[in-house]
Amino acid sequence: MLVLLLLAASGCAGWERVVNYEQVKRQRAARSYRQQYAAACAQTSARSSAGRIRRLGDGTHDGLADAELRELISSHLADVSTCYDRALDIWPQLYGRVVVRAGIAPAGYVQSSALVSTDTGVKELGCCVAAAMLGWETRPMDVLEPVIFEYSYRFVPQG
Repeated sequence: MLVLLLLAASGCAGWERVVNYEQVKRQRAARSYRQQYAAACAQTSARSSAGRIRRLGDGTHDGLADAELRELISSHLADVSTCYDRALDIWPQLYGRVVVRAGIAPAGYVQSSALVSTDTGVKELGCCVAAAMLGWETRPMDVLEPVIFEYSYRFVPQG
């Protein structure tokens, strides 16, 4: 960790100021991350789906089997990991759960998503995850309404 000690020559003998550049760098990164995903929070919330919420473990209904829904989620874990890895660079001890709600259009793509809750202390992480889900694709379904589901991601730093 780089720490620079500055001495002021303004007549105040012994005046010291310690600047921790790592801390300043993280604060700037945190501000940038929050600004970037604040917009995502607003956009995904506005597109949030209403209706009956699908729970994994309910079996096959609404045109999509549990196994297909799990496959959709697991095939895009890299998208979710990217959100967490970026946040982890800023908040190295970040952990917790993020719950998102998404709506899959009858054509088979995620048309809406929103953060439902988070206990990470960084709601922008959840907004990043919700934004990443938009556009995920599965097979077209023989239904008239979107299939709405909630999923909980648990984040724990590796190491």
